Amino acid sequence: MLAKYVSVPIPNKGGEKVAVVCIMMFVFFYGLFVDAASFIYSSEVYPTNIRSRGVAMATCTYFVACITYVTPGATAIATIGYHYYIGK
Repeated sequence: MLAKYVSVPIPNKGGEKVAVVCIMMFVFFYGLFVDAASFIYSSEVYPTNIRSRGVAMATCTYFVACITYVTPGATAIATIGYHYYIGK
């Protein structure tokens, strides 16, 4: 939707609205099922005696992955535009 409607010289209001709604749905479902669930699952899967270490390791791994993905994001978006999101 981004490639077809948002980044073209002739505006298409319907396509732009659908693209924005799709992005909003992705962010909502990612936050609901992936982002929050990773912290909840990591706290429930470990036995009580090692739970604190397991949650610390899972949280550290999550933030290292986030930093690895987000750090080059600004440069990549400036260089390749919307292709950053779709891996094209």
